[in-house]
Amino acid sequence: MAIMMYHFAKLLLAKLAEHSHAINFSDLSEKDAAIPFNYRERIESILRTNNGWREEFSVLIDLEDYFEDRDNWEERLAQELLYVTKELGKEMIVDFVHGYVSVIFKVDEIKQIYQEYNPQLVKIMDHFANLVLTNMLFRRYLKRGFPELSNWNID
Repeated sequence: MAIMMYHFAKLLLAKLAEHSHAINFSDLSEKDAAIPFNYRERIESILRTNNGWREEFSVLIDLEDYFEDRDNWEERLAQELLYVTKELGKEMIVDFVHGYVSVIFKVDEIKQIYQEYNPQLVKIMDHFANLVLTNMLFRRYLKRGFPELSNWNID
């Protein structure tokens, strides 16, 4: 059984922040949760890949719910990301230059969020968040070189 969307959004934000490569030299305890503009496409490509990821991430995402009405699932995720951000007193900062929305967390806040969840669940979200950040299928320059990726249904 998958976790509730609220918990998925909260844990995803924390993991995206942990994986941040941005450094604020005036406050080294800050981490930037960068949500790529195309995060929905990235999630879809992860879940459509036939390599065991669906099964691994089924504790995070109700796959039946996702594949039954992906648009509705994505809208609910967006709403939960907004809700969690507001609940935590965070601001979303849009970076049009680099193509993401960022939410700043303190390292202590990230650790506190992890303590709310089972360590195995945190580990699985770590893998998922890393894939969201590094998923190469949707990098525009890669698609230009490999037009077959435009029809990316990997099933």
